[in-house]
Amino acid sequence: MERAIKEFKTKGGVDIKAYTYITGREMKELRDCYIKDADVNVSNQNKDVNLSGVKADIIRKYEDMSVKLIVVSINGVEEDINKLVDDLPLADYDDVMDFVTSLTSAKKEESDTSKA
Repeated sequence: MERAIKEFKTKGGVDIKAYTYITGREMKELRDCYIKDADVNVSNQNKDVNLSGVKADIIRKYEDMSVKLIVVSINGVEEDINKLVDDLPLADYDDVMDFVTSLTSAKKEESDTSKA
C-alpha cells in the first residue's frame, strides 16, 4: 500500500514532501532508539521498569531517524534528507521538525492523521 504524501512550503519557501503518517513498525524503530543502548531493569515485585545508561545523543538519533522515515524530499531532492534538513535556515528547519514531531509525538485519533 502506497502512503499519502503531503506537500507544503516552509516559511522560507522550501518545498517539502513528506508522508502523512508513520507505521506501527516505524514507531517501534523510533522507540528502540531510546532503549537500544540503555540498561533496562524490571522489578517483579512492584513491576517497575528502570532505564539507566541512556546516551546523551539519543535525541539527535531519534530526530534523525524520524526525518529519515517521514520526509520524502526537499526541493525535489530525495538523497541525504537529514543533511538537507540540518542545512536549512532555522525557521525552515523548525517548520520541517514541527511537522515531523506532529506525527511522532502524541498519539493521534484516526481523523487527525489526515489533517497532518
